[in-house]
Amino acid sequence: MKKLLTITVIAIFFAGQCAFAKKIDLNNTIKNSQLNKTATIAVSVRNAKTGNVEYEYNQNKLLHPASVLKLITIPAALNELTPDYKFQTKFALDKNKNLYIKLSADPSLTSNQLKEAIDSIKCKDLNNIYIDDKVLDRYEWGIGWMWDDETNPRMAKISPYNLNQNILNVKITPTSPKQPAQITPLAVGTATVMNMVTTGSKDEIIVYRQNSISPNAVFLYGTIANPQIVKIPIGNPERFFITNLSNILKTKNISHLQFQLENYPKSATTIYTIQNDLNSLLPKILQDSDNFYSETIFKTAGGVKENQQGTFNNALKMFDTYYKKLGLDTKEIILADGSGVSRNNLFSADWISNALFKIQKDKNFELIKENMAAPTIGTLSNRLPEYKNNLKAKTGTLANNCTIAGYLIDKNGEEHIFTILIANFKEDPNLAKELQDDIIKKIYDK
Repeated sequence: MKKLLTITVIAIFFAGQCAFAKKIDLNNTIKNSQLNKTATIAVSVRNAKTGNVEYEYNQNKLLHPASVLKLITIPAALNELTPDYKFQTKFALDKNKNLYIKLSADPSLTSNQLKEAIDSIKCKDLNNIYIDDKVLDRYEWGIGWMWDDETNPRMAKISPYNLNQNILNVKITPTSPKQPAQITPLAVGTATVMNMVTTGSKDEIIVYRQNSISPNAVFLYGTIANPQIVKIPIGNPERFFITNLSNILKTKNISHLQFQLENYPKSATTIYTIQNDLNSLLPKILQDSDNFYSETIFKTAGGVKENQQGTFNNALKMFDTYYKKLGLDTKEIILADGSGVSRNNLFSADWISNALFKIQKDKNFELIKENMAAPTIGTLSNRLPEYKNNLKAKTGTLANNCTIAGYLIDKNGEEHIFTILIANFKEDPNLAKELQDDIIKKIYDK
C-alpha cells in the first residue's frame, strides 16, 4: 500500500512537471514593451489539441476585437448558409411585360453582370419594373460605426441594392501647375463630385462629404502630381443601383414607365439569374478583412436562419445559437456588428481563444482555416515571412487598437491558439504589431 502511494505521488509530481513544462513564459516580452506603460495588453494562448491554457495576461478584460471579430462571426454565418450558398439576383417577366428583379444583397454583384442580365431580355417595350428588396433591412451601417468614416472606402454602406461594392471610382489627372485637376467618374450613376483638387508637387487628396448641402455631394480637396484612382463610398446605394440599371436599359433601347417596390411573384417566369458563390468571397473577408462583405454575409445568414429579412438582430440570434451549442456563454461579451468596425464590440482574449478552440469541431473549419491570412498573404503579407507554413491568423486594426488571433505550429510541430489584443495606445501602430510578432516568435520557440 505504501509503495502504491509512493508511485501515485511520483506520478502526480511528474504530471505536474509536464503541465508546468508546457506553459509559455511571455511576461518579460510584454512587460518590457513600451506599450505596456499606458496601453492595455491582453493575451490568451491555448494548446490547439487540448484547449489547455498555456499563457494568459489580462485575459478577462473586455476590449475591442477589431477585425479579429470576423474570425468569430463568419463561422456562425457559414454554418447557416453552408459553403455552397449562392447569392442569386433574379429577373422575371410576367404576361403584361412587367419586369421583376429580386435582389439578394449580393456583395459581389457588378454593373457588368447587371448588363448581361438586361441583354438577355428579348422584350423591348417594358411596362413597370418592380424590385423586391426585402432580403436585407435598410440599416446601412452597423451599430457604433463612426460618422467620420463615411468617406472611408473600407466602410461602404450595406444595402439590398449592393452594386460594385457600393464604391465609386474617380480618376483624377493632373493638368497644368496650380490649375484644377481633371476628374473622370469610372462608374455610372453617382454622387455629385465637386472637384477642388489642383495640380501640384505632391499627391494629397482629402475626400469630404457635406450632408447639410447635399447627402449625395462629395467634395475632393488637395493637390495631385500623378494620376490617381480615388475610391468613394456611395451615399445612396439604392439610387446608385437604379441609376446604373436605367442607363443600361437606355443603351439597349428598352423603355419602361417607372420603378416600384413589389414582391417577386411566383406567377412570373424567371428569365435570368445572376449567381455568385459565397465560397469565393471568403478570402475577401478572412485575408483582406473586407467589412462590406462580412457585414452583408452576416446579416444575410441571420435572415436565412430566422426565415425572415436579414437584420443584425436576426444575425445576433444566429450567433448566440451557434456558440451556445459549442459551450460558450455569449453573455460574457458584447457583439454589435459582423465585422469588428463598431466601437461597441467588447470581447476578452480568453473568450476569443476559447472560441477558436471550439470551432475546430465545425464541419467548415478546414475551409475557414484555409482562407485565413498567412505570412505573404492578405493582411499578413508583410509580416513574419519565416512562419509562412506555420501561421494562420486574422488581424484587426482600429484607431489606437491593434489585434491578432489565430493558429501557430511551433518548431516542435505542436499547434497553439493565440489571441493578442492591444488597446488604447497613442504610439505608432507598428509598435503594437512588433510586440504581437515578438509574442508569436516566443510561442514558436517555446
